[in-house]
Amino acid sequence: MENVTTACPTRSLYPPMRTSLPEHMSAARAPLPPGVATEVARWAASAGGKRFCAAARERLRNNGKLASPLRLHGLTDEEWNDIHDLFGREACGRRGEVKLAVADRVLRTGALSIGLRRLLIETGGSIITRSGHARYQRIAKRREVSQARHSLAEAIAGIPELTDELLLLNSLGKEDKFVVPPGTRTGSVHWKPYNSALRVAAVYYQRVDMGKPIPEQSLPTTALDSSKRWSAGSKAAFQNLIGKSLEEAVELRDKPIQMRGPLTWVVDGVTVALAELAMPWICLPLRALLKADIIGARPRGLLLVENHENFEQVCKNTDVPQRWLVIWAEGYTGNLVHRFIGKFPGIPLAAWCDLDPDGIGIIGRAEQATGRTITPIGMGVDLWNTVVADKSPSAEDMEQCRQAVRIVEAVTPPALRDLLECFRHTGARAEQQHCVVYDDVLPTLPTILAALEPGEQATRHFN
Repeated sequence: MENVTTACPTRSLYPPMRTSLPEHMSAARAPLPPGVATEVARWAASAGGKRFCAAARERLRNNGKLASPLRLHGLTDEEWNDIHDLFGREACGRRGEVKLAVADRVLRTGALSIGLRRLLIETGGSIITRSGHARYQRIAKRREVSQARHSLAEAIAGIPELTDELLLLNSLGKEDKFVVPPGTRTGSVHWKPYNSALRVAAVYYQRVDMGKPIPEQSLPTTALDSSKRWSAGSKAAFQNLIGKSLEEAVELRDKPIQMRGPLTWVVDGVTVALAELAMPWICLPLRALLKADIIGARPRGLLLVENHENFEQVCKNTDVPQRWLVIWAEGYTGNLVHRFIGKFPGIPLAAWCDLDPDGIGIIGRAEQATGRTITPIGMGVDLWNTVVADKSPSAEDMEQCRQAVRIVEAVTPPALRDLLECFRHTGARAEQQHCVVYDDVLPTLPTILAALEPGEQATRHFN
């Protein structure tokens, strides 16, 4: 790929930053003579020395000055004598009052030959005032922002397709916060997805130019050192940037989906899989199913099951798979599963999920994505009461449950709002492997699902 060197004046715009504190904020000084250091340490360890140093350091931390007197209340005779011994009668006025300016002069002109501030630093370390701390934080943040911009500019320099983005990045002024340049093609307003999208795009365009394969996860792993940083926001910004969907741009990993039921997958006239005959279930590539020209299927309904043990129990110990397509939701349902559900219009949908906020979220998000109603199975308040009757969740578990409630309440279907309120008020939740659940749900599941079938199908029960 041809280098574009003139478009990246990054070294002049982003000079290397100093990594140490400014000199006036550093405690680095020539060490004290051994005798002086020993005497200073001895006095600072005395009862009066401890009281004085603590009070003086606190004044400096609060942006106070060493010019005005320091008043120490409730001193014992021993503490006051320790202070008086070091600073003398001139600096120590009324009991408990130390004239700090005089004390500083006494120290500088006496045997120790150090100032009061040096004494405090030697005995307790550097002192960062409130205003100094805030100033340092701004300096450090500005350095962090500058280094991040410089690193990003270097990553995208020399990529012709990103020249306009490089110019936008270089146009940003000196700031102590992360901002995204107006006009970026990523469409992002946050730095992290913007930064990730540009870095990944740089790798993407290089591989396109070399004519090499582009597996999806190889991009973030190469550009970001970890595929875990490849968030939904980063993917959206990347797609906006290159003007293509992920499916068009890269080789997406397929997602396995476990199922059993009346589905026959036929490709080019060849039967690839018979999901109804599989025991206890079959695992198929979901993306391939979605892309296939022919999916021969005749289910009377589609049942999502969150818990894998429950899914297997339905497949092995009921006749449900003879009429309904049973799918393991794998603890969540993503876009691919929602699209797969869309392959079966006009049939009833049901879901058997855990008795917790996450289970409600699975159903709520699937309803929003598909625009169809999903009937919850085994998720009634009475069953929940039975399962949690002997449970005493910890305070931490209760708070986690309530936090999960706040996350899913916006997508909670009407049929599950009473259950959600139970979670909110008690913080108690339960998984579906409980024996009571098996005894209550599994025997009645065929009849419950048959009643959801439309028309004459509703009168035909599972054997």
